Amino acid sequence: MSGPKQNIRPSAVAGQFYPKRASELRLQVEDLLARACDAEIEGEIRGLIAPHAGYAFSGQTAAAAYRQIRGRTYDTAVVMAPSHRDVCDGVSIFPGDGYETPLGVIPVDVEMIDRLLEEDASLKKSSTGHAVGASQSPSCGHSGEHAVEVQIPFLQIVLPQGLRLLPIVMDCRSFETCRRLADALVRASEGRRILIVASSDLYHGYSREACVKSDDHTLEKLESADPQRFSDALEKEMALACGGGPIVTMMEAARQLGASQALVVARTNSGEVTGERAGYVVGYGAALLYSPERASGLVDSDRAQLGMIARRSVEDTACGRVSEDPVLNSPGLGKELGAFVTLRNCGRLRGCIGDTDAHDPLAQTVQKMASAAASRDPRFPPVSKDELGVIEIEISVLGPVQRVMSAADITVGKHGLCIRKGTNQGVLLPQVAVEQGWDKTEFLNQATLKANLPQAAWKEPDAEIWTFTAEVISV
Repeated sequence: MSGPKQNIRPSAVAGQFYPKRASELRLQVEDLLARACDAEIEGEIRGLIAPHAGYAFSGQTAAAAYRQIRGRTYDTAVVMAPSHRDVCDGVSIFPGDGYETPLGVIPVDVEMIDRLLEEDASLKKSSTGHAVGASQSPSCGHSGEHAVEVQIPFLQIVLPQGLRLLPIVMDCRSFETCRRLADALVRASEGRRILIVASSDLYHGYSREACVKSDDHTLEKLESADPQRFSDALEKEMALACGGGPIVTMMEAARQLGASQALVVARTNSGEVTGERAGYVVGYGAALLYSPERASGLVDSDRAQLGMIARRSVEDTACGRVSEDPVLNSPGLGKELGAFVTLRNCGRLRGCIGDTDAHDPLAQTVQKMASAAASRDPRFPPVSKDELGVIEIEISVLGPVQRVMSAADITVGKHGLCIRKGTNQGVLLPQVAVEQGWDKTEFLNQATLKANLPQAAWKEPDAEIWTFTAEVISV
């Protein structure tokens, strides 16, 4: 007895954007991947950006991103794209069971879609932006959207085993809308390893020189790995991308999953590909967002140098001197990592200040936090010159901050906590729970109190729980 008939979306652009025959398509994609270069990425790739023009134009750029995930394992690929043909009011989540290309059908993760709809009641299933042939909406005209579809053959080749798809088409790009969708995606993905793909081209216009300049600005903002900064740049037209909404959503979701680094792996434009100097030109870029593999990767000499920087900064602050900028004489000191500096006087807490999301070199962050711990912790008066002989210093170099959906994902002694609710935020380092003898519930309660919230507020739906690891350096 046969099962229920499935709703499979057939290819709309095979033979146009990429070859129609499976053998030719596989050969082309494999060739593009073979000509791409490996990037030095140590960590988990959470999201990527790839262009969506025909493979003859942007396929090599897209392959540069997809080559980096070959051999990795994901349960679901969330592919988000703008709508070029349908008028897509908001977010359109594919209502069917699979997307088809000449390489076969990639099944849709219908279970994750159901969870996504439960997480945000404003989200809806819709064929808008997904349908092939006549549009479901009389006002939308002919439909045959390519921006999701052209990503799928790459996924089918680099991630062939058991991968499921979650296709989303969206035209909105306000930061609040993108953040809300990202929140729902992260919550709905609990228990899954997901890859988030933002399908987007960059500059569109009639000047090749303007294209290069505009893409410079767009990719620079992208490499900040800061979704709010990128969203603001889109709003001010300091960054241009037809898939701006998908990019911001991907960046925010990837950030919540621990991605603190971004890397542009390829760029070009249609003028460079065709060799034509005049006429319409489109910019293409490929980038990755990833979580660094280790909290620090520091060597012993780095740790010793950080200790000296922190000690000198505390002494200079107590004596009213301005510290000289630290010398970044090793790769470890130049890494952009968060850090806390804790001061104690004869074992008693004397100050603690830090930054979980630093964008400065580690050596500079430690210098700034040491000075702040000595002078700006509101719980204590500034450290005096008379105390310098007995001040003990502890540096906590943080790993990536990652959102968790359940207290079950927290390990006391391993994880630090950051509780966020509205504009309130409270942070506790991993070692604090061990020093105080707290269990997991008390650790969460105390982090919530640190955020000036009722101790059980971490259980409320709009409260966010974030974790991080820390490498502790005692000076």
